[in-house]
Amino acid sequence: MNLAVNAKEAIEDNGNITINTRNIIIDKSSTIEHPPDVIGSFIQLTFKDTGKGMDSETMEQMFEPFYTTKPFVEGVGLGLSSVHGIVEKSNGFINVHSEINNGTIFDVFFPAYKIQT
Repeated sequence: MNLAVNAKEAIEDNGNITINTRNIIIDKSSTIEHPPDVIGSFIQLTFKDTGKGMDSETMEQMFEPFYTTKPFVEGVGLGLSSVHGIVEKSNGFINVHSEINNGTIFDVFFPAYKIQT
């Protein structure tokens, strides 16, 4: 939810938000950026927006609690830090790509588990 809200707020006038999911296997030869000890099956959740994008300073701080680019009365800066905490507690990871005036892509990877019945 927080990723969808942030994507919506990044779009000033008209724009698009695309949400995709897919199963993916990450191994040593994977082209996906991932922590060095991460190998296995994952569910990839991607949020892509055509918003204003983020500069490098914002990207360095975006997951810090209470960091926000919004005016004081409009945001408390807990959205992305909450997302980051949930993903890490789930043994997942996040990749972010953003360019000023070209939008942002959040790729969230959750471990895939096979449920035994």
